[in-house]
Amino acid sequence: MQTKQELTVGMLIATICAGSLVLVALSNQFGDRSEAEGRRLIAEFARIDGLTTNSPVRIAGLTVGKVNSTLLNEDYRVTVVMSVDDDVEIPSETAAIIETDGLFGEKYIELQLGGDEEILTDGDSISFTQDSLVIEELIARIIRQSKLQSTSK
Repeated sequence: MQTKQELTVGMLIATICAGSLVLVALSNQFGDRSEAEGRRLIAEFARIDGLTTNSPVRIAGLTVGKVNSTLLNEDYRVTVVMSVDDDVEIPSETAAIIETDGLFGEKYIELQLGGDEEILTDGDSISFTQDSLVIEELIARIIRQSKLQSTSK
């Protein structure tokens, strides 16, 4: 009786392991395909505080791509390579702005579309960029400004 139970438990564990392997294989095959798909666009920033690989790229709050890589170039600026869904047309006068999701949320790139009729293609650069805003610096500026105003009264 006990060997029959052990055999049943062993078969159950083997089935679960085999199923897990199948799920892992399927997720690798069909999971994150955005790295190979989409149009690659390049933008250069002076600072990207908190922006990382796989950070979202958004238009009007809707995710349309992701950051593929970041690289410090010889001018000590950061080159960001992002991929954007092929079905989204990006005008050449578009601006790439590093934003924060909420006060202390994750960083992402917000694309503010320009009005030009020329569309960016794979490998093109976005000329207009705005760097990441560091919250601590903003708070320090506000405190300094309020101190200046209170001393001038």
